[in-house]
Amino acid sequence: MLAPARSAGLGVEWVILVKVVPDVHQLRIDPERRSLVRAGAPLYLNPLDQRALAVARGLRSPGEKVTVLSMGPPEAEPLLRDLYAHEVDRVVLLSDPALAGSDTLATARALAASVTRLGGDLVLTGRASTDAETAQVPPEIAELLDRTLLTAVRRLTRNGAIFTAVAEREEWADTVQFPLPAVVSVSEKIAKPSRPTTDAATRDGPAVERWALADLALDRSTVGFDGSPTIVTALRADVPRRAGRRFDQGNVSERVASAMAALAPLLAAPRVKPARTPPLPNELRATREMLVLVTDEDGRFADDALEAITQVRRSGDGAWPSAVLVGREPISPAAREGLAAAGCVRIYATGRSDPPPDVPATARVIGAILDRRPDAAGMIFPATTWGREVSSRVAARRRAGLVGDAIDWTLRPDGVIAWEKPAFSGSALAEVVCRTRPALATVAAGAFGPPSLWVDPVEPEIVPIPFTPGSSRVSWLHRSPESHPEYGILGRAPVVFAVGMGIGGPSGVERVQQLAERVGAAVGGTRRVVDAGWLPPQRQLGLTGRSLAPELAVLVGVSGSPNHLVAWRRAKALLAINEDPAAPVFTSVDVGIVGPWEEILPPLVAALPAEAQGPARTDP
Repeated sequence: MLAPARSAGLGVEWVILVKVVPDVHQLRIDPERRSLVRAGAPLYLNPLDQRALAVARGLRSPGEKVTVLSMGPPEAEPLLRDLYAHEVDRVVLLSDPALAGSDTLATARALAASVTRLGGDLVLTGRASTDAETAQVPPEIAELLDRTLLTAVRRLTRNGAIFTAVAEREEWADTVQFPLPAVVSVSEKIAKPSRPTTDAATRDGPAVERWALADLALDRSTVGFDGSPTIVTALRADVPRRAGRRFDQGNVSERVASAMAALAPLLAAPRVKPARTPPLPNELRATREMLVLVTDEDGRFADDALEAITQVRRSGDGAWPSAVLVGREPISPAAREGLAAAGCVRIYATGRSDPPPDVPATARVIGAILDRRPDAAGMIFPATTWGREVSSRVAARRRAGLVGDAIDWTLRPDGVIAWEKPAFSGSALAEVVCRTRPALATVAAGAFGPPSLWVDPVEPEIVPIPFTPGSSRVSWLHRSPESHPEYGILGRAPVVFAVGMGIGGPSGVERVQQLAERVGAAVGGTRRVVDAGWLPPQRQLGLTGRSLAPELAVLVGVSGSPNHLVAWRRAKALLAINEDPAAPVFTSVDVGIVGPWEEILPPLVAALPAEAQGPARTDP
């Protein structure tokens, strides 16, 4: 058991980070200024932050103070003032023109300095904001303040000054105990958004406190546009590249037959083979090295990372890949062979560590590696919950630029990387450049094509990295596996059914699952479906979930959010079923069928050609 880091008798000072965000669906892009036109877009409180406030209200003890802290424009003040009706003792708005243009790290610096001034013990916030969804700010704040960090927490309880959390991961949930001070980000499942209390709603609270940069112990050069290590150098609308044929005439059988006839040429077309991997350059220049983290949070080799290794080789331009292993065991012959086959040139390995290093320790050892390779072009991390925590801590530790959810990059002749990433809920593509080296980025599994098998691989050079993990502030209690094999294996099934809120509820998901089993298909869903608890978190597809490349993806009851459609860039064929003929999804797929999914999906499943099916699944 953990000993309290502070006296339980002192009480807890709560600080809730709340962001006021615009409705991204009503924003316009100004391509010349590479920015959003926010005029006219309504503002609202980030929903996940409202859940964090609800948690604080439920856990606070009598006499403990709750402070809301927000960073944003003056227009946010009316919304923040309303939070006094939520049993909040103090509301602070950090607003200064000098903060304009702050990226995630510059934002984290300003908020961390504000937390220091407030003296908060427990910083609670949402896992991410709806306008960015990077999930980088909470771990960056934790690193800057040298605090315990828990992210994606779906349950939080306390016993005095000792807190117990259930934190979500892609394949399991961890139950841990931790002392204060700490930074905790919450998932959507933890609580309903905070609501005004009857008594508090009838009274006027004090005014919102306005802080400026001069109120903080921060240099102007560390925040705002000048203090941001990442800058957007280009921004354009992400125009759909699918045919968008829609069938809404005739009976169900006729619509399904017409849709399958339109899909037939796409399904019959051969897969485009990966381009031949270019040979290594004659000179392995330090400024062209790309490092890739290839171990997971359990300290084991992750096969998904081979995609990024190969992509570095495919990109050409003299780039060459190195692997970083911060693991439980020394590198195995099988892992070394797989890395060599994918085109890896060098391996940085820490050797044995049992148990594997926690997030702060992993960030420290990666920082030590980057200290050895300060001129390297960049480093790629997995866009998992753990990968976002590690990369954010590394970025804060090194004052480095970090790009979330990159889907491609260009290594320029001067060694600068221009990352490409979806922006503003996937409705635009942004080109982002890091002003620091190495440039850091997270990449979701499936964002690139499968790794090539190198015909004549080079035996990678192994560079041992000494490492002492130290003691963890977090006490691990229990792990609950949550793989849910009944939904099939995403990434391997030739057909994937993706469900949206139009499915109606858990019973609709169950019916889709039964139909999927007939043809060996896998089942995933949108973020809203996962947040509603209809599918487990590891089934989320989209910008903050997984990207896939099946033979056929069938979107069932999906409205067409760009955030979700990012998942299907590499799908061979894309079909949508929606009862609304004006649903935006129809403009972003190859084929669409208008009508109730309950009537259309069964005959569609029966009509799928054998070459588009996998083996039928059996119950686990």
